[in-house]
This record gives sequence, C-alpha cells and structure tokens, in this order.
Amino acid sequence: MPSSFAAASPRHLIIPLLCFLSAIPSSAVAAAPPRGYYINCGATKEENIDGIPWIPDEGFVNGGNVSKINTPGILPLLSTLRYFPDPKARKNCFVIQVSKGSKYIVRTTYFYGGFDGGKKPPVFDQIIDGTRWSTVDTTQNYAAGLTTYYEIIVAAQGKTLSVCLAKNVNSSPGSSPFISGLEVVSLENSMYNSTDFSDYALSTIARHRFGHDGSAIRTIEPQVRSAGEFLISKSMTKLSIRASMSQQKVSWSMDLSGHYLGRQRSR
Repeated sequence: MPSSFAAASPRHLIIPLLCFLSAIPSSAVAAAPPRGYYINCGATKEENIDGIPWIPDEGFVNGGNVSKINTPGILPLLSTLRYFPDPKARKNCFVIQVSKGSKYIVRTTYFYGGFDGGKKPPVFDQIIDGTRWSTVDTTQNYAAGLTTYYEIIVAAQGKTLSVCLAKNVNSSPGSSPFISGLEVVSLENSMYNSTDFSDYALSTIARHRFGHDGSAIRTIEPQVRSAGEFLISKSMTKLSIRASMSQQKVSWSMDLSGHYLGRQRSR
C-alpha cells in the first residue's frame, strides 16, 4: 500500500534496489576501446608479427580494393595493401573507436610494390580527424628499395578518430591512394603535458639512443612499444628510441626486412 511504502525505512528501500542493479547484464555496460589497434591493411586474417597481433582492416574502412605484394623477403605487414581507385571519392577514411580526450600515437606505413602496374608510387594527402596531416610521397624511398612511415600524436576529439587518404594537386591522373599498415595506440596521460592538444598535434622528427651498441630496446608493454620499433630487426644496433616532436612533417624509411634507416623531411 502507498502509506506503508512511504513509512518504510531507507534500509528496506536499498536492499531491493541493490538486487535490481545486480540483475543488469554486464553487456549493458559499454566496453572501453582497446589500448591499441594494429591494422594490417588488405590482410584476410590476423597475424602475429614480433609478438604483436596485427588484424585485418575489415570493419575499419568502407570501399577500396586489396592487392598482394610479391616482393621477395618483405615483412608480412608489407605483403598486402588497400588502395582506393574511385576517382569520384573526395577521401577514403579509416574510422577507429577511441576514448575522447585521450592521447594517441598514429603511425601510417606505406610500401608501393608496383601494385598498380606502374613504376612510381602515387602521391596523395593523409588527413587526420578532418585536418590535413601531410603529403604522402614515397617515391624516393621506394626507388631505394625502402618502405616509408609517418607518425603523429593527437588527442581524440570524440569517440572515434578518422585517418583518411585523399588525392591532391600533385596526384597523377588515374592514380590510387594506398596504405599498407595503420597503428593507433593510446599514450599515458602524463606524456606530452606541455602541449595543448586542442590546438596542436606532434609529429616525429627524430628518435635517438646515443652510444648504444646492443640489440633493439623495447618498452615493457607491447601495446606502447617505442614508435618505429615494430618493424626493426632484433639484431639491429643503435635503435633510436627517444623521440623529439614538432609540427614539421617527416617520413621515415626502413628496408624491406624491417631495418630502420632514417628520416626524410617533407617539402
């Protein structure tokens, strides 16, 4: 009866409420995004590369075609790519679930491999969350038998983060933007606190460990390994692990077996 309900003590009310809350299924609570995504573009199955599970890009992107790269001796990450031949598409985007406000390091990896039957890689732009990041021009590295990657640190402005590829004025007619690998990995909140990420992003300029003659050094957790380490041979010496950041645009190069070679400033 209503009168007896009004007279009930707080303790009598709390017990059934707690019972009701405990009955809510765990699936009703939204799961937090993974700590990091390692996306092998064009792959058809998950593959473990040096202890990191690289997953196919299905579900992260709509459209595009897949091509296999048959260059002997290359890493599994470079053996497939996704390219976007649609001439009417303004841009082609990967969309990643993230935690709003968290900082992420984003790395894009490119190896042309002559997938379109040409001799020179396409030139195009990469765009992050609607803002132009840099021009992707891997021509010089590819001519030297190298692959190229770019890195940037951003703060997520929403619950998703987009990485897009788009043609620019330097793109050849009929060319197709492409990508081999995409990594989006969250960083600790204590990192890079001097940067106002609501207005700025950080792009990698250099990473050095001076005087080191041992093997490649890794951080403790595989999800937050030093940027650039994932493709580097275990026998390689003088791996750079300390990053200095600025807004300049820089591409990095590696040989096809995964050896880090250096960087090239974008024009």
